[in-house]
Amino acid sequence: MASEKGQPGGKSSSSRRVTSPSQTIPHERELIVIARQEANLRATPEALKAAPGFQVEPLANSLASQGLVLEPLFGVSEERLKVEAASIAPSADGAPPDLSVYYRVQAPDERLDELAASLRKHPAIAAAYVKPPAELAAMSTSAVEARTLNDMAPLPDEAPPISPDFSARQIYLNAAPAGIDARYAWTVSGGEAQASASPTASGDGDSRMKT
Repeated sequence: MASEKGQPGGKSSSSRRVTSPSQTIPHERELIVIARQEANLRATPEALKAAPGFQVEPLANSLASQGLVLEPLFGVSEERLKVEAASIAPSADGAPPDLSVYYRVQAPDERLDELAASLRKHPAIAAAYVKPPAELAAMSTSAVEARTLNDMAPLPDEAPPISPDFSARQIYLNAAPAGIDARYAWTVSGGEAQASASPTASGDGDSRMKT
């Protein structure tokens, strides 16, 4: 069923402009709506449509009376999202998710929870929830917190002239499964990469590579 109400004025492509990443990350809560797949919902600036058996006129009229618009979450039409999903080969985890059923409604923050509860009552809607705002990662540069990140002091003694023998810790040299069995490789001719010929710039192969 289609309704010509409830989808006022869409934005023209000519009004789009390039924004920085910080401008594209939502810093406010968002009302996310998930339609039922069997409803085959289609939301455009001109109309709200659904498969036979799903009456969307009440939903469209309710949104229009409040000056609200149901729009695809990912900014492109449902048909395009379905075509792109069909072009992806199924993986071991199954077919790619159907992103065409995701929408959003932009409204004042104080009304989002109420609208989500109202939208969940519609037969064509599977879920509606309010997504928290994104929080960018940040680290304080205050002197107090900077000290807590690394409060280790250097040892007062001079470094030893010869480094200690840490070979006992090099378990990766041992046989599998702990290591790559490098110690055994050293006993095989060429295992230490000694006396192995490698071509020189002149191509005579006289150069030697040693470990």
